[in-house]
Amino acid sequence: MTIETRPSAAHRWTKCSAAPLFASRAGPQPTSDAAREGTCAAWVAELLLTDQPVEVGMTHENGWEVDADMIGHMQDYAEICRADGGEMWAEKRVRLNPRIAGTADCITLVDGVLTVRDLKYGFRLVAPDSPQLIIYAGAMVAGTPSVTCIRTEIYQPRGFHQDGPRRWIDWTPDQIRTKVKWIIERAEECYKPDPIATPGDHCLYCDGAVGCVALQQTTVTAMAIAVMTGHRDRTPFEMSQALHFYRNALEIISAAAKATEVEAEARAKRGERLPGWGLLPRFGNTRVKASPAAIKALTGKDATKIVPMNVGDLKLAGLTEAQLSLITERPTTGHKLAPLDSDTLTRQLNRSAK
Repeated sequence: MTIETRPSAAHRWTKCSAAPLFASRAGPQPTSDAAREGTCAAWVAELLLTDQPVEVGMTHENGWEVDADMIGHMQDYAEICRADGGEMWAEKRVRLNPRIAGTADCITLVDGVLTVRDLKYGFRLVAPDSPQLIIYAGAMVAGTPSVTCIRTEIYQPRGFHQDGPRRWIDWTPDQIRTKVKWIIERAEECYKPDPIATPGDHCLYCDGAVGCVALQQTTVTAMAIAVMTGHRDRTPFEMSQALHFYRNALEIISAAAKATEVEAEARAKRGERLPGWGLLPRFGNTRVKASPAAIKALTGKDATKIVPMNVGDLKLAGLTEAQLSLITERPTTGHKLAPLDSDTLTRQLNRSAK
């Protein structure tokens, strides 16, 4: 079981010290289609930046096929990177300290200006001051004394932000060093014997979410994503991507909620108490249990027709609720996990005390 503080997950472990530990316990997770697509896009970008041929139909080793849209986006990205001039490194391996190392998508250096650029092909917006970019910048600043200005930049061609797909922040070397110092301190917290788990919007896509209370914050996560989306008049393409994103977000929330409910209901049926929740009976439709003759004898009403009357027919015939209670039953069809109101909670606690 190896704990890792990778730059790509720094947005998570800088906020939740337990995330690397939980991820190591969970073991390798299946690679999502979104992750495979993003890896493929980064591969295409590297090929273009190193002047290697790229064509529609090429397939990454993970099985994802290159399409025309991906090539178009990556060509735009490559042109932006080349426009910086000076020295350029694609997919450069950098190390901040013995515990933090990763691969930067593209780094350029010209006239003392260091640009650290990160390509994001997904829909969830990423800020240009992300810890991942700060780590890469800090590693480069430490080994390049000629740097006088650092630009951290996000290029996100399918992210619908009011400022467009390209966003950046300029820093001084001292500002980067200050932020790096804090990141290193946060990383050290992850290696302590009992790291603290802190749920929040960073729980989305966390490999360690299994068995972690942070999973219950999925709704908070989705709300945070919606807030980060930003607002402006969108192009038809951006609107299309937005529709895909929100459909995907709904599926994530539904899947997470369903998985949690299934696990919680199973644990409740095994006798485990979940504070504020309990197994309540599920009821089907009220049905008549007495024969037409019995109904006639009990109520004086003729309940006979071609088929026995149902509850609605009996109500139309004028039976009171008290009379209906004598001749109907509502079968239990199973149980569902539901929040308990204060009266139900009190009754359950009283029964438990007896």
